[in-house]
Amino acid sequence: MDTLRFRLDKDSLTPFRAAWNRAVQSQRGRDASDLFEAAEARVGELEQRAMPGFVRERLALVPYVLAMLRDPGWGAGPDVRAGLAGALAYLDEPDDLIPDSHPRYGLLDDALVLEIALAAHRDEWRAWLEFEAFRQRHFPGEPIRREEWLALRRHLQRVGARGGLGLEGRRHSYLDGRGAPSQAFRVH
Repeated sequence: MDTLRFRLDKDSLTPFRAAWNRAVQSQRGRDASDLFEAAEARVGELEQRAMPGFVRERLALVPYVLAMLRDPGWGAGPDVRAGLAGALAYLDEPDDLIPDSHPRYGLLDDALVLEIALAAHRDEWRAWLEFEAFRQRHFPGEPIRREEWLALRRHLQRVGARGGLGLEGRRHSYLDGRGAPSQAFRVH
């Protein structure tokens, strides 16, 4: 199989960013539960469609975005919720930049909008993924909140107890206060 790689510069992404911003604004009055249900239904439909790997990989993140937005232990802030919900709302629009009806590439714009939204909220997204992995590994089936996780992480870093807790050599901007990006996760 041949692979084609390309980069989109800032100007090339402008229509996708504008579409995302419109979707963020359009979902503001919408009931989140309706939006989440629509996104879940859409994911079920999408699993049956043929699409390029890039698109499939991005859209496979939708259930995780939904989980983050619904997570009572995390409590994403209003800007993050609006930004990610906007990407989900865009996914639910059939007549977007590339009509979803196109058999192979109709969801390329949806994948790009999701990528832009995740990149815009990169620190929050990475932190939640780390939180979720930590929670699943160390507190399966038990409620743990963001604040408890952060306090535990800070304490363990202070005392140097890293072994076995998935904290090996990792710092997150939530912990060091300098906004330094973690190398633990990259949106692919």
